[in-house]
Amino acid sequence: MRDIEELRKDIDGIDRELVKLFEKRMKVVEEVATYKIATGKALKDPQREAALIEKNVALLEDSRFERLLSVFFKDIMEYSRTHQQTLMTAVEDQAHDLKKNPIVGYQGINGSFSSIAVKKFFKESYSTQSFTTFEETFDSLYNNQVDYIVLPIENSSTGAINEVYDLLLKYEMQIIGDVYLNVRHNLIGQGSIDKIQAVYSHEQGFKQSRKFLSDFDWQHFSYSNTAESVKHVKALNDETLAAIASVEAAEAYGLDVLVENIQDHDYNTTRFVVLSKKALNDDLSNKISMVIRLSHEPRSLFNVLELIAKSNINMLKIESRPIPDKPWAYMFYIDIAGNINDEKTKETLEQVRQACHSVLILGNYYSRNGVSQ
Repeated sequence: MRDIEELRKDIDGIDRELVKLFEKRMKVVEEVATYKIATGKALKDPQREAALIEKNVALLEDSRFERLLSVFFKDIMEYSRTHQQTLMTAVEDQAHDLKKNPIVGYQGINGSFSSIAVKKFFKESYSTQSFTTFEETFDSLYNNQVDYIVLPIENSSTGAINEVYDLLLKYEMQIIGDVYLNVRHNLIGQGSIDKIQAVYSHEQGFKQSRKFLSDFDWQHFSYSNTAESVKHVKALNDETLAAIASVEAAEAYGLDVLVENIQDHDYNTTRFVVLSKKALNDDLSNKISMVIRLSHEPRSLFNVLELIAKSNINMLKIESRPIPDKPWAYMFYIDIAGNINDEKTKETLEQVRQACHSVLILGNYYSRNGVSQ
């Protein structure tokens, strides 16, 4: 039997090697974080992590240590994710180089999903101003009443919010960021569900909760905003009325959540855009939004898409909208991954301009969630 001091000396030597390997691993982890920032890859990859554990456990010569090694690697990967998260958050904060203590405009009132999106993006040190309609919100930025505005532009269940797309073109404001909000709809009221006869909500609240609502013979009344509908139901003080909105709206106006999570899909996500009068366009930007109008020639759309594909640029979205003053003519809103300061991207955009009747860049900005497929 070896002496304890000799054993401890061996362990100390092994620990020194572990420290060197740990430091080496974490530096590679930092490179991984940089890659994920540039490409928009998700922070966590469960399949990759499970395969890594399985592969390394298989290298053991003594199977007694399988469970311990599995736990060891799970911990290592957790430390790696935490470090990556810190780096990615720091880059995001740097990318969102915003005015200090800004005034932020949004459509709706406190407790609306737009107000929640404002809080998620700006986090702290800001004030808000709410507006009744989307156009009033755009006007507030145009007339310098606010520094930024936050508006919903598309939903994973119901698609594009066309009015906002049209107003983007009308006002030509610049997208400087986006935020993805997991939208949880709730039935809100007072009393019990069996007394309800009518429900109030924004049209999106009804559309995104169709399956739940199909089980009830209730009247539906569209309102300008989900939180406004809660405020209205509260003011009427009627147990036969309910609203569809966020938990935050229920709390803000003193009503009860009668049924939670009534949306059709668990992954019910709304993308909000953050708009400014001034473009961002810095080296951290990784997403480009633009609107194109095509020449009336065969294969015109195909030619544009081919240019993007041949440049190996990831096209994230394409949305068609009719041109109001030209019957049966369309413009296309396109999102691609990239930075307009990158030479390859710059060259591709110039080729796209030559292939189109017109191209309007709506923004080049940093997006954590919106550049991966």
